[in-house]
Amino acid sequence: MLSLPQRSHLIVAFCIAGFFAIPIVTLVSCMVIFPIFFYGALAIAVNAGLLAIPVVYFLDRLGLTSFSTDLWHRWVLAAIVWSGVAFGIANWGTMGSQIGAKNMPFLEVFFSPVLLLLGYPI
Repeated sequence: MLSLPQRSHLIVAFCIAGFFAIPIVTLVSCMVIFPIFFYGALAIAVNAGLLAIPVVYFLDRLGLTSFSTDLWHRWVLAAIVWSGVAFGIANWGTMGSQIGAKNMPFLEVFFSPVLLLLGYPI
């Protein structure tokens, strides 16, 4: 379970994350190309996986369930991409202040689904 995806997949994921870490790219893509629901679904998938990993790992070690390493690798790649997107969203204020965008703390953006679930206003 605790292995890394293929090197080529990691390189592609880091390139995508680096591209979306640019605030203007994330801002324009959110308004034009990808709806905000796409980024929300990515955030929910990564944060739900982050909460489920210890439980699944423990059950896998006990032999109660069999966990697919392919699913683990996809989660790792999604977490890398979401890190870049979250950095871009956190810094929207540097490029989009003319349209009312503000900078936010990175961790608040990265863990926004969990914070919203707990009732923390963002």
